[in-house]
Amino acid sequence: MPPWCPARILATRTGGFVTATSANLSGGPDPVDISTISPIVRESVDLVMDLGRSAGDRPSTVVEFTNHTLKIVREGAIPESAMREFMEHNR
Repeated sequence: MPPWCPARILATRTGGFVTATSANLSGGPDPVDISTISPIVRESVDLVMDLGRSAGDRPSTVVEFTNHTLKIVREGAIPESAMREFMEHNR
């Protein structure tokens, strides 16, 4: 998590939690800025924060960790090899 995170600031100021999924429909293109988010997605959420163009060129890596087993759901900016190495060094 970056040192300055708008979602964390929002959660702190509202006294709650922020949950989110990807800003695209399953299998759809990864939006790089607010203008490329599907209108269906934008109309289905309570808030969209426009923080400019995404700094990354790849989506986030999504993992499932159950019963001490790491499963890569979607490989993104962090490769599977790096996730497995991290898990090995942090047991």
